Amino acid sequence: MTAFEIVFSLLSMITSLALAHLLNGFVILLRHVERIRISMLHGLWSWIALAVLIGNWASFWQMREVESWPAWSVLLILAAAIFEYAFCALVTPEMPGEGELDLHEFHDRQHHLYMFALIALLITSLILNIGLGGWQMYENWWHDSILTIAGLLLSTMAIFIKKTWVQAGASFLIAMIVTYYLVVTCNLILI
Repeated sequence: MTAFEIVFSLLSMITSLALAHLLNGFVILLRHVERIRISMLHGLWSWIALAVLIGNWASFWQMREVESWPAWSVLLILAAAIFEYAFCALVTPEMPGEGELDLHEFHDRQHHLYMFALIALLITSLILNIGLGGWQMYENWWHDSILTIAGLLLSTMAIFIKKTWVQAGASFLIAMIVTYYLVVTCNLILI
């Protein structure tokens, strides 16, 4: 195995666990749709989690030619993957045994947890992007860093400004950014 394959395998395992958690949550919600009060805002955050997860995984393909990985880079990748898993797990509600699941109430009560996990992921990603770019391991580090900074500013706004229109606007903009990121990184795999 090459160094990239080892690092990518580690990242893929954690990504797979996070994806399985998200998909299981989506299926449980679909299975019990009659007992759920839907929230568009929570739906945006669920999409953000999925798009970030797949986009980050796909972005590592650009580093397939890297032959040597310093320990700090592997540890930062591991930290980012752990924060990413936490974000996915925290955005996924558990279905109560009885009664209704109100996703509006879930978002109001739990959004700070998954937003803090996203902020931790974005800070770790920014450090990783700059570090990998400085070591010339990652060509698009500046592009991804700009998107990361935008997401970080918007996430910070969404967590600290309680006005509904700010939360909705920031969430929508983050969803647009991560959708763009997802499309760009997945297209790089196909090239």
